[in-house]
Amino acid sequence: MEEKQDKDLDVALSAPLPEHEIDPASAPEAEHYHHRHEPVLGLSGWISVAILTVILAMLIRMFIFQSYRIPSESMLPTLKVGDHIIVSRFHYGYKIPYLRRRVFQMVPPQRFDVVVFKNVAPPDADITIGDYRPDYFIKRIVGLPGETILIRDFKVYVDGVKLNEFDHIISTDNPLSVAEHRGNWGPITLEKDQYYMLGDNRVNSKDSRYFGPVPLSAIEGKAFMIYWSWHGEGGLDVRWGRIGKRIR
Repeated sequence: MEEKQDKDLDVALSAPLPEHEIDPASAPEAEHYHHRHEPVLGLSGWISVAILTVILAMLIRMFIFQSYRIPSESMLPTLKVGDHIIVSRFHYGYKIPYLRRRVFQMVPPQRFDVVVFKNVAPPDADITIGDYRPDYFIKRIVGLPGETILIRDFKVYVDGVKLNEFDHIISTDNPLSVAEHRGNWGPITLEKDQYYMLGDNRVNSKDSRYFGPVPLSAIEGKAFMIYWSWHGEGGLDVRWGRIGKRIR
């Protein structure tokens, strides 16, 4: 008798339900019975996302990368007017805002690095470019702390030894140009944490010959890539071959 009851129970469980008792889980319109409401991001949610995005962008700009546009010919032919570059702000360690200190510095600035630094020139220095006085400069490091720098006919001597520079440095031996653009300068001995900066275009660059050595605290970071380049005059004249180029 018990076996008969068990069998009847199994049949009852497996038997189809009457038409008026449709199982919602097995019905074609099951989603009608189990509709899930997707979360909707309200106004306050979008505001939170916007705030977090702005904060993240500020942190990236403050501690990691910064973009700059090249406005002058002082670094020709390495950098051209209209080049847009990315500067690594953590390459020489993290610079603490408003304090002249760096933390986690693994690599100090090296000779021939192309760097961006704040304007450290005295108010009476002749550093105007066109009709404005720049807040930042981009130049190449040629002198390191403790070294004595001498310039003769635009050629750099470090501790009395001629510096083996790149072939693309723009200079001239014209006596008038040498005198007019400070082709003879120094000697000057750099102090601790001081760097001597020169533009690759020696006949058209306002650099350490005009405003002196640059302290480590003024260096913003190392320039490492051109991410955009165009003339910007007479239409959209993009220099595709320069986009993505490493700065050396």
